[in-house]
Amino acid sequence: MAKGIRVLIVDDDLSIRRLLRKVMELIGVEDVIITNEGKSALVIFNEMNPDIVFADYVMPEMDGLELLEAIKSRSPEKPVVIYTGKYDKRLIDKIEEAKNKPDFALQKPNITMEKLANIMDECFPEQEFRKKYRENIQKIIKENDPSDN
Repeated sequence: MAKGIRVLIVDDDLSIRRLLRKVMELIGVEDVIITNEGKSALVIFNEMNPDIVFADYVMPEMDGLELLEAIKSRSPEKPVVIYTGKYDKRLIDKIEEAKNKPDFALQKPNITMEKLANIMDECFPEQEFRKKYRENIQKIIKENDPSDN
């Protein structure tokens, strides 16, 4: 497992938070913190110092871009991944025009376990998340292979 890597997931949708937590566990991340909105994410960020943040763009009160700006103003070196299910040219323009840009931008529903493993590997190459991803996929396939019964 990925020792010492702490991930913060911020999304107002409980099912997305749970899904991303499970994916992180499957690729080897042990320390995953989830919250449902940007203001609490900032408190958590300041108190728990996560190594990387995954945040939905569209959230009430504080959107993902506002959260990104707040995080980068405190810790510019911290990777922040912004994702959205709403493809809107104005939204994309807003991200591209932002003072601080996300380190990665993803669009739902095209967020795959492999993409997340690749992002994590790019940010933390010593952890070998892609390798853990492949091992777990093989394990899942083997466990669900009807020819093995």
